[in-house]
Amino acid sequence: TDEAEVPLEEPRRLSRDQVFTLISTASINFSSMICYSILGPFFPQEAVKKGVSNTIIGLIFGCFALFNFLTSLILGKYLVQIGTKFMFVAGMFISGSATIIFGPPPR
Repeated sequence: TDEAEVPLEEPRRLSRDQVFTLISTASINFSSMICYSILGPFFPQEAVKKGVSNTIIGLIFGCFALFNFLTSLILGKYLVQIGTKFMFVAGMFISGSATIIFGPPPR
């Protein structure tokens, strides 16, 4: 067993643009999840004050995860046709818009 004959491959490094894209994508995903997780501490209490049952509160949180799962399956199938850049930008725009719309307190 002569190991000197096996050439070692040089590990491929990410380019500067790829590193920037990776960091940007990770930070946007992290920020998006922060917006969702911030609801946990106060939303159930506010919903109960408005007469919403615990079952409905659980369904609200569960629907978010279910919707993410189902849309990722459906849109993932068409990712090549739609394009990754457009899909990412459109998804972040829709997510950001929904977060802003959810933010103002009711009158």
